[in-house]
Amino acid sequence: MLNIDENDLLPKANHLDRPRKVSISDSIAWLSNSWSLVKPDLKVWVLILLALFIAIGVMGFIPFMGTVIISICAPIVFGGLLLGVHYSATFNMRLKFQNIWMGFDNKWLSLIIIGVIGLLVSLISGWIADYVGAHYLGLNLTGEIELQDIALYLVFGVISLFINILFSIAFFFAIPLIMFNDISAIAALKASIKGGLANILPLLVYSILATLLVFLGTLPMLLGLFIVIPMLEASVYLAYKDVYVQTI
Repeated sequence: MLNIDENDLLPKANHLDRPRKVSISDSIAWLSNSWSLVKPDLKVWVLILLALFIAIGVMGFIPFMGTVIISICAPIVFGGLLLGVHYSATFNMRLKFQNIWMGFDNKWLSLIIIGVIGLLVSLISGWIADYVGAHYLGLNLTGEIELQDIALYLVFGVISLFINILFSIAFFFAIPLIMFNDISAIAALKASIKGGLANILPLLVYSILATLLVFLGTLPMLLGLFIVIPMLEASVYLAYKDVYVQTI
């Protein structure tokens, strides 16, 4: 197994300050080409996902702290699997179960910070939505819908949508930026925002297609997720390389 300290083996970002602009067809290719990265290691992916689903299920029995643990560990596991995807795609090294721990090696602090920020954003946005709905929009109290309530809901909905899109952009590239470069969590979030804003339309198309894939993956008793989730992981790797890594 290669060591992640061997920085020359990693796809370093050459476009942190000015991310590359890609086309919609490029974003579609992230998904269409991801299967070729997943297929050789599909059995290992299934074992990894089974273990993760069991762990998530167990954490679900722990009120609140289970959510905290999942939020903190998810970026670490995601980062380790990204390294596995890179080594498999670049050096033909087969994915191994222990790849899920590789994020703990030397990038764990930045990844934990990403997880904590994501958790705080989720909690705060949920609290604001509940507070505004209960104290200002009035529908929960009276059950009657007035024109001003509808207008407030629309305004609040647009603002919430904009904020959610911004945070989604901020987190989309953050983990690969951390795993493949020597930058802090905050710097990764900033660079991810730059890359996302430069490619807002391709990312929108990608998000729609990814959502459709997830939906289709849930239909056959959730079994399709054992294929869709690895494809999404590999697609993020391909997206990162397209937007931030110099191609020749």
